[in-house]
Amino acid sequence: MQYKKKKSSAQNRPDKNKEKYIQSLTEILLEHQIQVRRERLKRGSQWSVQSGICHVRDELTVFVDRGLSQDDQIEFLISTIRQLPINFDETTLKKLPKQIQHVLLSRVPESAAA
Repeated sequence: MQYKKKKSSAQNRPDKNKEKYIQSLTEILLEHQIQVRRERLKRGSQWSVQSGICHVRDELTVFVDRGLSQDDQIEFLISTIRQLPINFDETTLKKLPKQIQHVLLSRVPESAAA
């Protein structure tokens, strides 16, 4: 009797390094008392929820759609962090690749953030 092997697609498996980057970006926000919730936000045709930042019970909260690709989640977190008045801890920055560090350290012009 032969057993069928489950087909595992490399595309469906999360990249461990990218997951670490998402966690490091999340840590930056948490260090500044900004909650981060990664959830599946789109749950049917009646839902029009997307990743964003809002106040929940008087706390600033960032919602990240877990249904997005890891690259899109990283890009969203970077753009959110760049728009906020955040100072970066060197230890946290060192966990990120140089290109992400560079993007985070280059601030968004005030006219673009408004």
